[in-house]
Amino acid sequence: MPPQGFKDEELLTPRDILQGKGIFCEIASLKTGIIMGADGAEVQAEKLVSAVDVHDYIGVAFIGGPGTVPLVNNQESKALARKFFDADKIVGAICAAPGILANGGILVGKKATSWQGMKETLLKSGALWQNEPVVTDGHIVTADGPDSSRQFGQALAGLCQQS
Repeated sequence: MPPQGFKDEELLTPRDILQGKGIFCEIASLKTGIIMGADGAEVQAEKLVSAVDVHDYIGVAFIGGPGTVPLVNNQESKALARKFFDADKIVGAICAAPGILANGGILVGKKATSWQGMKETLLKSGALWQNEPVVTDGHIVTADGPDSSRQFGQALAGLCQQS
């Protein structure tokens, strides 16, 4: 789920890894149409977040970047994360996006990482913040930022292949 102003490689690299392993990816966002990345990438949002049916997917990934920071308290984003978590589906988030998971109440007692600017949000939510590039705790995968995009994609793909 990329917002307007997502960090390009945080979406494109994991998506390429997943698709390279034959894992279907669909982009949902708060609006359909072209979503612009912070560095100029354009992706097509095919579906509204409100139209996502958790039963149609094995997981969801929330993408970071400058456009994500205002969304960490967005009700639709938090509800989507919660639906996937409650259904024991894969939930991923990178950079600032773990703040969505934290504010959605799904990181309580879970090991997680994030961009440093989101660390306090995670800690206040009860997450066990780790100073690591990528952290997997059960079916939750979090990553700290663009430099970890490849590792994030590989962790997501590994969980998808186990599902």
